[in-house]
Amino acid sequence: PTAGPYGIFIRSESQSSLRCHVDDVDHYRSYWEEATGSLRDLLWGSSEARRRAVRKLESLNRRISRSNRNHNHDPGTAVIKIANWRNAGEQLDLSVRDYYYFYSTARFEDVQDFIWERV
Repeated sequence: PTAGPYGIFIRSESQSSLRCHVDDVDHYRSYWEEATGSLRDLLWGSSEARRRAVRKLESLNRRISRSNRNHNHDPGTAVIKIANWRNAGEQLDLSVRDYYYFYSTARFEDVQDFIWERV
């Protein structure tokens, strides 16, 4: 989402990611499957779990980038935008607060939209 009741809170950072061509999905599938647990930790984990997830995803992105070079794919193809997922996790924390204090689900719905657009 580019805007919401709380302003822009999920945005692209300096990392860039390109969509992979449909013919290349199988090439990247194992990387993305490996990332699943770390992405879950970025969304719902403790502070320490989130820090570990960032390190794992940075390592995974380096492997994806190396694979891109080896297969002559564009450099940003299939790279995971870690900062955006980390921001989404922080917003989920706030969405729980919003629900219990303000009876609002708007922030959660914005994060849900972000996630569905990526899966």
